[in-house]
Amino acid sequence: MNENGDLHWHGTSISNDEIWVKVGDDHVYREITKEIITTAGSNTQLDSVLSKAFQLESKFNNINDDFRAVHLAISHAHPVSEKQIEEAQRAIEKYMLMHRQVFPTYVTPKHHILERHCVAWLKRFGFGMGFHGEQGGEMLHSTVAKIERRTLGMRQESKKLACVLETSSLQTAPELTLLLPQVKKNKVDITERVFKLLAERQEKKEEAECQKKKEEAERQERNEKEEADRKEGLELEKMKLDVEMKLLQPKIEAGIIKNKPVGSGARSSDAGGKAPKTTELSRWEG
Repeated sequence: MNENGDLHWHGTSISNDEIWVKVGDDHVYREITKEIITTAGSNTQLDSVLSKAFQLESKFNNINDDFRAVHLAISHAHPVSEKQIEEAQRAIEKYMLMHRQVFPTYVTPKHHILERHCVAWLKRFGFGMGFHGEQGGEMLHSTVAKIERRTLGMRQESKKLACVLETSSLQTAPELTLLLPQVKKNKVDITERVFKLLAERQEKKEEAECQKKKEEAERQERNEKEEADRKEGLELEKMKLDVEMKLLQPKIEAGIIKNKPVGSGARSSDAGGKAPKTTELSRWEG
C-alpha cells in the first residue's frame, strides 16, 4: 500500500474500489437496473408491468447500495478504529436484512462468513480485509501460470516450486529484494573459467588414456612372460628326454633293454586283424 492508500498486487497499483466499483458504483449498477424500465417501456404500456419494473429496479438498487456500503467498510487495507468496526457491523446487518427480504431462501456460505466472522476478524487484526479478498487470488492463478511456464526447463520439482514462490513474492512486494542475501560476485573472468574447465577435462582425458596404455603394456608383458615360460619349459623337457636317450642308448645297443610289441601273442580285435604298431619299453635289467 502506498502513501495514497492504493493497493499493490503483483507489481500493479490498484486504486481503492477499482475492482469492486464495477458492481458497487452508482454509475454502473444503476445503469444496469435502468435497462429494466427501458426494456419494459419499449414492449408494453401496461401500468401493472411498468409498476413491477419500477419495483424491481428499486429493489436491486437498494440491495446494491447496501452491498456497496459493506464493501467500502471492510474491503480495504487501512487500519480500522472501534467506530469504523461498529459502522461495518451495521452495514453488514443492513445488507443481510435486505438480502433476506429479496432472496429469503438463498443464503450462501459466503454470506455466513460475512455475517458471522468478518467483524471478528476486523477486531482481531485491526485492518481491513482488502488483501484477503478473492480478487487477488483469482489474479494469482494467471500470474503463477505465467511463472510456471518459465520453469518448464527445470527437472527438479523442488527447484520449480522455489522459483515460483520467489518470483511471485518479489512481484507482489518488490521491497523483499532488500531482505535477500547478496550473492558475492565471482571476480574470475568467465573466459578464464571456461579455459580452466576445458583444461581440467583435457587433463582427465589424458590421465585416462595413460592409464589405458599402462594396463595394455602390463597385459602384453604378462602374455610375453607366459609365452617365454612355456617355451623354456618345452626346451627343458626336450633336453631331459635327450639326456635320458643318451643314457639308454648303450644298454639298448648291448641288448640289455629290448623292445617288445604291445599285446604280443594276442590277436587284435580291430577289423583289419593287424596287431597294433605301438611298442613299449620292457623293464630293463641290470
